[in-house]
Amino acid sequence: MLSLIICAALMPYFSYLPQPVIASILLASAIKMVPLDAMRLLWQEDRTDFAIFWLVCLVCVFEDGAVGLIVGIIVSFFKKSLIYRRHLMRIE
Repeated sequence: MLSLIICAALMPYFSYLPQPVIASILLASAIKMVPLDAMRLLWQEDRTDFAIFWLVCLVCVFEDGAVGLIVGIIVSFFKKSLIYRRHLMRIE
């Protein structure tokens, strides 16, 4: 509640900031939210999933979050179906 009041009080001053400055503030705070330990573990465990992770991140940044989600679902589906198909071929 306090942060809402502070934002409402300071909103007129934020209108004078150029958009690249606001974008750099948002980018700096977003980088701190990335779990580096989880990314390191993903790199060690499965590099294909790591590549899918970066593909989805790039699509979300340069296109749209919903498009990135759809791309991630489709690519992961094809990856899992290829793995499943290999297991079926071994059984027969």
